[in-house]
Amino acid sequence: MSITSKARRDARKRREKAAPRGRPLVEHAHIADGSGAVFGGAVRKGDEWVLVLNGKPAARTDSAAMVLAMLRHIAALRDGAGDAVRLTMSTQLRDAATAEAEAEGKTLDAYLDQLEAEREERAAEKAAGGAVAPGAMH
Repeated sequence: MSITSKARRDARKRREKAAPRGRPLVEHAHIADGSGAVFGGAVRKGDEWVLVLNGKPAARTDSAAMVLAMLRHIAALRDGAGDAVRLTMSTQLRDAATAEAEAEGKTLDAYLDQLEAEREERAAEKAAGGAVAPGAMH
């Protein structure tokens, strides 16, 4: 192996590492704190919505309404802790979530409230040790 082949291989590896892979992710929502620093949001990757927190993927879902519900929950937690937060979203995310809500016969706000109530119910069940009602197991 020659010295130049190693140099060419190393250069190729650096180029591949620096080059973006595939299409860039499009940001569809942001949660910003009072100073305007973005700490969360949502992107679309293929057919999935990806919840991103502190620059890292935190959850994936096919549902625009679900990712919006997660963002609202995170914003509410921060707001409840005394941090001023602002949630902004793209019209594409809002329209997709609205279409899901309408398919369920609800407004977007009512559907997001339903998703939050379901989340609270799951959290309460988990806190209770995952107790299952008698006869519920098959």
